[in-house]
Amino acid sequence: MIFSSLFFVNVSVIGQSKAKAEKQFLMELNTILKNAKQYHWDYEGKVSIDSPFTISKTGILSVTVRYNENGSLVRARMDAPVNKIKNVLYDLYLILEFEEPLVNIYTSKPGTFLLKKMENSQYFHIAAPIKDGYQQEKRLQQLLENLMKFYH
Repeated sequence: MIFSSLFFVNVSVIGQSKAKAEKQFLMELNTILKNAKQYHWDYEGKVSIDSPFTISKTGILSVTVRYNENGSLVRARMDAPVNKIKNVLYDLYLILEFEEPLVNIYTSKPGTFLLKKMENSQYFHIAAPIKDGYQQEKRLQQLLENLMKFYH
């Protein structure tokens, strides 16, 4: 009986640590996206956040944005399993890299809200940072490493 109660205490401590790691990782992703001037090279103009970065109970990272294409709004959604993220990359954009094309990319036709799966990719675009991208890459990589302890 004593062993049983100790077990439950340890499980709740681990759960809180995972929740904290997820919260910190998501907060950083959403801050980068919120402050970005550009989301992805395929999307013109100012991007607005439809649904911020979240992690589902099944471990799927997702985000949905809206952007203007020739005067019409277009929605774009990306999702992928957190446990398969390989690392963080930075060139002009901050990107989560996967070893295989596990990132599902959905877009709507201009002026509609219906998302249709378009392709799979190895790269989950976060956004073009407005601050020092190398520092943000380093911070995001550290937050990812802390999070991955709970996903492997």
